[in-house]
Amino acid sequence: MILVAGAVTFSLGFLFVCLVVPAESQPRWAALLLRGTLAVGAGIGLTSFLYFPLILAGAASPAVVIALDLAAAAACGLALRRRGSSAPPFDREMPVRPGVALPAAIATLASLLLLTPAIAARASGHPHGNWDAWSMWNVRAKYLAGPGDTWRNAVSPELIDKHSDYPLMLPAFIARTWEIAGSTSTLVPTVTGLVFFAAVLALVAATLALTRGTVAALVAALVLLANASYIGEATAQYADIPISFYYLATLALVILAGEPGTARIRLLAAAGVFASMAAWTKDEGLVFSAVCLAALLVVEGRRSGIRGWLPVICGAAPGLMIVLYFKLAVAPRIATPLGTQSATQLVGKLVDWSRHARSLEAIAGEAGWLGEGATHPLVLLGILAVTLRFRVEPERRGRVIFCGSVLAAMSAAYYLVYATTQADLGWLLSTTLARIGCQLWPAFLLTIFLALKPADQAPRH
Repeated sequence: MILVAGAVTFSLGFLFVCLVVPAESQPRWAALLLRGTLAVGAGIGLTSFLYFPLILAGAASPAVVIALDLAAAAACGLALRRRGSSAPPFDREMPVRPGVALPAAIATLASLLLLTPAIAARASGHPHGNWDAWSMWNVRAKYLAGPGDTWRNAVSPELIDKHSDYPLMLPAFIARTWEIAGSTSTLVPTVTGLVFFAAVLALVAATLALTRGTVAALVAALVLLANASYIGEATAQYADIPISFYYLATLALVILAGEPGTARIRLLAAAGVFASMAAWTKDEGLVFSAVCLAALLVVEGRRSGIRGWLPVICGAAPGLMIVLYFKLAVAPRIATPLGTQSATQLVGKLVDWSRHARSLEAIAGEAGWLGEGATHPLVLLGILAVTLRFRVEPERRGRVIFCGSVLAAMSAAYYLVYATTQADLGWLLSTTLARIGCQLWPAFLLTIFLALKPADQAPRH
């Protein structure tokens, strides 16, 4: 029954993605991989959204859950059939220098072969995940999957320090799968975490293969795998890897929407959907959604006026309405790290340079733990920047600026929390920095490689 739940999830996500993402683009493997990875994230997000009203209505039986998911999949299939064809392909040829792609492929494959046994061993040795997984995310999923009104315990203010006000994407999806399976198997959250990790890796590679070439895709995957901190989170069963996927998917769809010959409106609408899924994953996703919408308003407003912004709003609106309803009508009121400070207290902390020094020192220290020596991911990026150099084509400049602006704004928002938090600063830095870095790392890599000169581009004569 777990396999049945997974098949329904992927089917819904795949039919939804087929409405917006072309399959005939080149390289073909990248187009198919893009569809598959987006289908995984879309299916998980959509089934989680659909499960939430069933919980509220007390109607979340296995038969009803599957029936609603299949009805949504049928609606997507009907819409796809009525369109008569999928989205048009990306109209861009990527010239390749012979002999460059093979070494990159071998290095990436070797890294995967070396890391896979270690990741699998850790996943099997920690079936309940790390601390926050079994004490917060998975326990809320068990409440959601419980009988009657047991689900209310998942949003009870009595769950002290368990963030019962956090959005429900991850616990709702796990609970929905447990509901269908008829058991609370640890296999479900374990596989969910690993699937999101694999999807991030594949999505980085697929997006860059379609926009910067095969070698850029393989090298980016290699750099992602070099991040020891990100690899360590693959088996944690936290929401940070899933939200990193939704950040990445949103930016990737905006990037692909700018490619010549493609269905721009559909891709921008899908970007809005994935942004709302980020908001349904963690509170940080609400900030991300607002930042993305604001940045797109500027970019699309300059290009095509308010009409260019509407597809994103239409895509994001249904999911964001669910998130806002949850936050305003269901979730308990719990103090944030900023607390109830006065303006004077906030300003006082902002001008306290010792707090900034402590935060920057911790950030620098955390960056050092990402890897070692020449395989440190930041060292690898430095080498690539020197050897390839940055070259942003005029038609891509707006998208690079958009991605950079979103990441800069998100980084500033995170830092502002550290600078002004009412919680113990040392504790907050030590427990969250690694996870914050994981949230932004894939989107950061995508932006950097979008700006670098393609490594496999044939030389011009």
